[in-house]
This record gives sequence, structure tokens and C-alpha cells, in this order.
Amino acid sequence: MSELREELKRECLEELGLCDINAKPEDIKKAYRKLAKENHPDKNNGDEKKIERFKRVHYAYKILTDPSFRVKDLSEKKMNLDININLMLTFEQAFFGGTFILNIVVGLPKEEVVEKLFGVKETKIDIQTKPITVNLKPGSFGAKPLKFEGQGLKVGSVCGDLNVMVQVKPSSRYRMADHESVGVSEQIELKTMLEGGKIEVQTLYGPKELIIPPGTSPTDILKIPGCGVNKKGYQMVQVSPKFPDKDELKEKSWKKLDFKWKLKEEYDKELEEYEKAFYNHGGMDFNMFWQMPSATHDGVL
Repeated sequence: MSELREELKRECLEELGLCDINAKPEDIKKAYRKLAKENHPDKNNGDEKKIERFKRVHYAYKILTDPSFRVKDLSEKKMNLDININLMLTFEQAFFGGTFILNIVVGLPKEEVVEKLFGVKETKIDIQTKPITVNLKPGSFGAKPLKFEGQGLKVGSVCGDLNVMVQVKPSSRYRMADHESVGVSEQIELKTMLEGGKIEVQTLYGPKELIIPPGTSPTDILKIPGCGVNKKGYQMVQVSPKFPDKDELKEKSWKKLDFKWKLKEEYDKELEEYEKAFYNHGGMDFNMFWQMPSATHDGVL
């Protein structure tokens, strides 16, 4: 990193008023002393332009002549030019891995930012958008930041790095039980837990059959092999008894009660129709009908 790139060297020489890229050290020193003396703050009564010029001259001279300053300075500049972004994945994307394309905007849009970082105004600004390909292996949970050297912001000849942090959205169903096994929770009928049986469980590789041993408790962990990362490990299944929902029970109770009321209404309506029919055929008191001899009472037809 201590080697001085030609583009940066040329910029620094031009700052000192030198055009020869192969200028000798004594010529560089002489040009620096001359400009530093002319623009020194103590001799210019606080002239802002002179102070700014003095800073640029001093910076250029240090870059040209001091390798240790160059390493430290460029390291700090590179840190300021780094891009840190988050790559948000679903659980399934992190589980299976794959190739993801990120469109990164690099460069600095404002000269004020360049001035703040570098202390100079006349710095070349390179702004562009470029795609970055990120390859993730299966099971990329809690992955370390991915570093792409030289793919960050660029000012002049200095480039920062691109750091990609992988983040995974929580899944409503799946969780990682260990580095390659998946954990899920399943609700099943209490009878199946007590007596045993078979159930179908959805995995990341499709539905699989799971045998429930008799007397299974909610603390037991049942395993489906070959359902983890790269079809290794397990899908760890923790079962719990399924109980009717309170609202569902209430709804069923109301439905039963409503059914009974409907039966009563239908009975009352039917009785009313019989009563009207009886009056229409004789005008007899309806209550006396129950006291009259009938086929039901004495067998007379």
C-alpha cells in the first residue's frame, strides 16, 4: 500500500506546481518550501484561501515524501470510503444459499464530502452504479461480513471496500436447531400422542411422514432424517396436543342453542296451523279436542 499510484502522484505534483512525473526529491522539497512560505497562515492574517492552499500543499508534500504517512493516510481514507450494506434474506434463501446480485452506487456525489474526507476541493469524483455478485453457500445463517476489496466509494485513486452483512428474516415456522438441523413445532390430536400413529409434516424439501410413538409428551423431540442443510442433519419436531379453540367452542354452543330455538319455532308454528285447521272444521274449542274419544284412546276408527 506504500507504493504511490501514478494518478495520485501526478495530482500531488500538480498541487506543488510541478508537471514532471519524475521530479527529483530536491525539486519537490524546493517547490513545497516556496509554496508553504507564501501561504503560511502566520503571514496572511487569516486569509481563508491562503490557509486552504497551505493545507493542500502540506498534504501533497507528505503524500509524496513520507511512506509511513501515506500508509496511515490511505488506510483512514479507505475506511471513510467503505460501503457497508445489508443483504436481507428469507429463511429459505439462507437455508438453500444461491447467487444474489446487488446494484451498488459508488462514488461521492458532493465536493463538500470530498473536502471533509481529504481536506482538498479539487479532487476527482467518480460516481457509478455497478452490479456485485454475491455467492452464498447453503446454511448462510450468522455469516461473517463478506468483503469485496476495492469495490467501495472511489475518490481519485483511492478506493474503499464493500462490506456485505447477511441478515435473515425470522420464519414463522422454521428455526435453526444447530448448524445444519431445522426445528419446527407441530400441533396434533391428543389421541395420537397417547395412542401413537402417523402424521404428515411439511419440511423444506416437501411433506414427510413422521411416526408418533405411543405416550409421546410435549417435551419429546422427534427427528426426520435428511431434512437439514444440504439434506444432512434432521428436522427436529416438537409436538403438542391440539385443543379446540375457545371461540370455536362458543360458536358451536351458540349453533346448538340456535338449532333448538329453530325447532321450537317450527313446532309452535305447526301447532298453530293445526289449531286453525281444527277451528275451520267445526268451531269447537281446541282444548276440548284432547278430551274426546279417539282412535288413539279407545281404538274406535
